[in-house]
Amino acid sequence: MLVCHCAVVNDAAVTRAIDDGARTVAEITAACGAGGGCGGCRPTLCRLLGGHEAGACGAPECPLAALVSTP
Repeated sequence: MLVCHCAVVNDAAVTRAIDDGARTVAEITAACGAGGGCGGCRPTLCRLLGGHEAGACGAPECPLAALVSTP
């Protein structure tokens, strides 16, 4: 599946970057280019990183933070 339209990066390339050690959106961007354009794919990148908790993806303002309820 195409994850980043700006850089034309699919989920396999993102998963490969994560498998190779990327732990933040910025590290994924450095590895394969995803997330470096408009930012529309950043929530998907966070999900692929397992960033279901606010800030877990390492983005300065985690795009998933608004979706996470804190107890």
